[in-house]
Amino acid sequence: MKKIINEHDVIELSKKFINKDPFHHIIIDNFLIKEFAKQLKENFPNENDHSWWKYDNPLEKKFAFNAINELHNCFNEFFSCLNSKEFLLWLEKLTSLNGLIADHD
Repeated sequence: MKKIINEHDVIELSKKFINKDPFHHIIIDNFLIKEFAKQLKENFPNENDHSWWKYDNPLEKKFAFNAINELHNCFNEFFSCLNSKEFLLWLEKLTSLNGLIADHD
Protein backbone atom coordinates (compact mmCIF):
# COMPACT_ATOMS: atom_id res chain seq x y z
CA MET A 1 0.00 0.00 0.00
CA LYS A 2 1.26 3.46 -0.93
CA LYS A 3 2.14 5.69 2.02
CA ILE A 4 -0.38 8.52 2.18
CA ILE A 5 -0.33 9.50 5.87
CA ASN A 6 2.50 11.48 7.45
CA GLU A 7 4.28 10.06 10.49
CA HIS A 8 2.82 11.37 13.75
CA ASP A 9 3.70 10.71 17.39
CA VAL A 10 0.60 8.78 18.42
CA ILE A 11 1.47 9.01 22.13
CA GLU A 12 1.57 12.83 22.03
CA LEU A 13 -1.57 12.96 19.90
CA SER A 14 -3.33 10.63 22.32
CA LYS A 15 -2.56 12.95 25.24
CA LYS A 16 -4.04 15.88 23.32
CA PHE A 17 -7.09 13.82 22.30
CA ILE A 18 -7.85 12.62 25.85
CA ASN A 19 -7.46 16.07 27.42
CA LYS A 20 -9.84 17.97 25.10
CA ASP A 21 -13.11 19.37 26.46
CA PRO A 22 -16.07 19.22 26.33
CA PHE A 23 -15.45 15.89 24.56
CA HIS A 24 -12.39 14.02 23.27
CA HIS A 25 -11.30 15.28 19.86
CA ILE A 26 -8.18 16.25 17.96
CA ILE A 27 -7.07 18.21 14.92
CA ILE A 28 -4.04 16.72 13.19
CA ASP A 29 -2.30 19.26 10.96
CA ASN A 30 -0.64 17.77 7.87
CA PHE A 31 -2.31 14.43 8.46
CA LEU A 32 -1.97 13.43 4.81
CA ILE A 33 1.14 13.67 2.71
CA LYS A 34 0.81 16.98 0.88
CA GLU A 35 1.07 15.56 -2.64
CA PHE A 36 -1.60 12.97 -1.91
CA ALA A 37 -3.94 15.56 -0.34
CA LYS A 38 -3.48 17.67 -3.47
CA GLN A 39 -4.38 14.68 -5.65
CA LEU A 40 -7.60 14.13 -3.65
CA LYS A 41 -8.50 17.80 -3.96
CA GLU A 42 -7.86 17.88 -7.71
CA ASN A 43 -10.01 14.79 -8.29
CA PHE A 44 -12.85 15.58 -5.89
CA PRO A 45 -16.22 15.40 -7.66
CA ASN A 46 -17.80 18.70 -8.62
CA GLU A 47 -20.81 19.62 -6.48
CA ASN A 48 -22.92 19.88 -9.65
CA ASP A 49 -22.15 16.25 -10.55
CA HIS A 50 -25.34 14.19 -10.98
CA SER A 51 -24.10 11.57 -8.51
CA TRP A 52 -24.51 13.79 -5.42
CA TRP A 53 -27.56 13.37 -3.19
CA LYS A 54 -28.73 16.62 -1.68
CA TYR A 55 -30.40 16.64 1.74
CA ASP A 56 -32.13 19.90 2.59
CA ASN A 57 -34.68 19.60 5.36
CA PRO A 58 -35.09 20.84 8.95
CA LEU A 59 -32.87 18.03 10.31
CA GLU A 60 -30.06 17.97 7.75
CA LYS A 61 -28.43 20.08 5.09
CA LYS A 62 -25.74 18.17 3.29
CA PHE A 63 -24.52 16.50 0.12
CA ALA A 64 -23.80 12.76 -0.04
CA PHE A 65 -21.95 10.83 -2.72
CA ASN A 66 -22.59 7.10 -3.01
CA ALA A 67 -21.05 6.40 -6.43
CA ILE A 68 -17.70 5.35 -4.98
CA ASN A 69 -16.83 3.29 -8.07
CA GLU A 70 -16.98 6.49 -10.16
CA LEU A 71 -14.29 8.21 -8.10
CA HIS A 72 -10.65 8.57 -9.12
CA ASN A 73 -8.40 5.72 -7.96
CA CYS A 74 -6.75 7.95 -5.33
CA PHE A 75 -9.99 7.72 -3.33
CA ASN A 76 -9.80 3.93 -3.37
CA GLU A 77 -6.28 4.25 -1.94
CA PHE A 78 -7.53 6.69 0.70
CA PHE A 79 -10.48 4.53 1.79
CA SER A 80 -8.33 1.36 1.76
CA CYS A 81 -5.79 3.05 4.00
CA LEU A 82 -8.42 4.26 6.48
CA ASN A 83 -10.02 0.80 6.57
CA SER A 84 -6.71 -1.04 6.97
CA LYS A 85 -5.91 -3.01 10.12
CA GLU A 86 -2.71 -0.96 10.48
CA PHE A 87 -4.65 2.32 10.57
CA LEU A 88 -7.30 0.93 12.93
CA LEU A 89 -4.56 -0.17 15.36
CA TRP A 90 -3.03 3.31 15.17
CA LEU A 91 -6.46 4.83 15.80
CA GLU A 92 -6.98 2.52 18.78
CA LYS A 93 -3.70 3.80 20.28
CA LEU A 94 -4.76 7.38 19.65
CA THR A 95 -8.22 7.04 21.20
CA SER A 96 -7.68 4.26 23.77
CA LEU A 97 -10.70 2.51 22.23
CA ASN A 98 -10.07 -1.16 21.51
CA GLY A 99 -11.70 -3.39 18.93
CA LEU A 100 -12.41 -0.75 16.30
CA ILE A 101 -13.99 -2.19 13.15
CA ALA A 102 -13.70 -0.73 9.67
CA ASP A 103 -16.80 0.24 7.69
CA HIS A 104 -16.01 -1.03 4.20
CA ASP A 105 -19.23 0.39 2.82
